Amino acid sequence: MSSGNDLNFDAPDVVVVREESGRPPELIDQQFQLCVRYSSPAFVLFRLSHSVNSASTNTTVYLQIRVDCIQSLEKTTFDNASTTNTPSPPHIETIRQRLNGIRSVTRLQFQLHRGSHAQLIVPLDLPMGKVSGDSVLDTCVSLKSLAAASLFSLYFRHDILSKKKFGAYKRAIERVPCWTDTEKQHYECIVDVGRLYHGAGGKVLKHIEGSCPSARESCTSPTPATPPSCGSTVPFDSEPHHRGSPPPYDECPSEGQSPKSTSAALFVKNLGDDHDPPEYGCTEQLHDVTDPAEGDLPCSNKDDTTSYTPKRKRSFASKRTIRRSSTEALRPEKLQRQLFPDSGDWGQVMRMLEQQQQQLEQQQRQIDQLQQILGQSQRQNVALQRRCDELETRCFDLEHRQDDIVGNIDNLDVEVDELQARCDTLEKQMPDVRDDLEDQKEQILEEFKKNIGDSMEDAIAKCVDSEVNQLKRNICEALQPI
Repeated sequence: MSSGNDLNFDAPDVVVVREESGRPPELIDQQFQLCVRYSSPAFVLFRLSHSVNSASTNTTVYLQIRVDCIQSLEKTTFDNASTTNTPSPPHIETIRQRLNGIRSVTRLQFQLHRGSHAQLIVPLDLPMGKVSGDSVLDTCVSLKSLAAASLFSLYFRHDILSKKKFGAYKRAIERVPCWTDTEKQHYECIVDVGRLYHGAGGKVLKHIEGSCPSARESCTSPTPATPPSCGSTVPFDSEPHHRGSPPPYDECPSEGQSPKSTSAALFVKNLGDDHDPPEYGCTEQLHDVTDPAEGDLPCSNKDDTTSYTPKRKRSFASKRTIRRSSTEALRPEKLQRQLFPDSGDWGQVMRMLEQQQQQLEQQQRQIDQLQQILGQSQRQNVALQRRCDELETRCFDLEHRQDDIVGNIDNLDVEVDELQARCDTLEKQMPDVRDDLEDQKEQILEEFKKNIGDSMEDAIAKCVDSEVNQLKRNICEALQPI
C-alpha cells in the first residue's frame, strides 16, 4: 500500500490551454506550476500557481481545482513517433517551444461538472481596488477566463507523471459520489484556502468562484465547527509562524514590563559565583545579596536612577517583608525544609544520578541506532525511487518500441498483400503451356513407338530369314545320300 506522499506530484513548467466547445482553443500566456496533493483514502487536490513580480511586490496567485468539481480526467502523450489515432492539438508546436523544445509532451485534460469552475485565489492583503495598473491584476484578468472554463488542458513533459499516480487520481475522482459526511468535512479542511501563503490565508475571488457540488459554504476562514485536527491532517502549504527565541535575562526590559521580571533579571546578573544558592525558607539571604531597587539598573540612565526615592525603596522592602511573613505564617512545617538533602542522603542521590546517567546513555545509544536505521531506510528509499524511475523510463521506451513494432508489422502486412497481388497478376499473364506439353508428350511417344516397331519388325524378319535359311540347309544336307 502506497502512502499519500508517494502519490504527490509536482510539475515545474506547465502550459495551460482553455478549450470550450464552439470556441477555438485559447493558449494562456502565463507559465504555471502544477502541485497535486494526495491523501488517503482517496482525496486529491490540484493547484496551479503563478508568481507575479511587480515593482512593489512579489505575489503568488493560485488556481485551485477541487476533485468534486471534476467530471473526467484524461491523459494523452504526444510525440513524433506516436501512432495513436488522436489528432495533435493546434498549438502543439508553440507548447513544445514554451517547454524548452521538448518533443514528447503529456496532456492532462480536465472536464468539470456543469456549473463548476476552478477557484482563483489571491492573498488576503492584496489591495484589489487600489492597484488597477498592477501586473497582479493583469494576470488575474488573464486567469479569470481560465477559472471560468469547464474544459481545459495542462501540458508538461511526458516522463514525470507515472501511471500509478494518474490511476490513483482517476480512482479518487470516481470515488467522490461515495463520500460520507465525515469525508466531505475532511476534504473541506484540505482545500481550505486559509492554509495557503504560509498559514496567512488567501481569499477566493467571489465573482468567479465555482459552485461545486460539496462547496456551498466557503472554508476560507476557520469556524468554531471546524475540528482542531483539520490544520494538521494534510499539511498542504501551511507553515507555523516563526517564533523568536526569548530575550536573555540581562536584556533591557521593554516598556511596560513588570517589576517582578526586572528584579529577577537583576538578581541573576548580580549573583556571582561566590554565593551559594539560598535555602528554600531562607529568603533573607536573597535580600542580603542584592536589592533590585538599589544601585544602577543595567539598562537605565541617570535620570531613571535618580527617579527612585527612599520612599519607593521602603515600599518595596515593606511589601517583600509583609509577603514573606504572611507566606511563612501560612506555610506548613514540612515545607520549610532545606532545598538540598542532608549529608547522609548524598550517597543515595549520587546513585540515583548515576542510574539516570546510565539511562540517558542507553537512550542516546538507542537514538543513535534509530538514526542509523533511519539513514539506511532513507538511502534505500532513494535507491528504490531511482530504480522505480528507471523502470518507468524503460517501460515508456518499451511502449514506444511496441508501437513502432506494431507499425512495422502493419507495414509488412501491406507489403505482403502487394506481393500477393503482383503474383496473381503474373500468374494471369503467364501462358498456359500444360496442353502443349501434353501434346508434345503424346507426339514423342507415338514417334517412339513407331520407330521401335519398325526396327523390331526388321530385326525379327532378318532373324526369321536367317533361321529359315539355316533350316533349309540342314534339311538339304540331311537328304543328300551318304
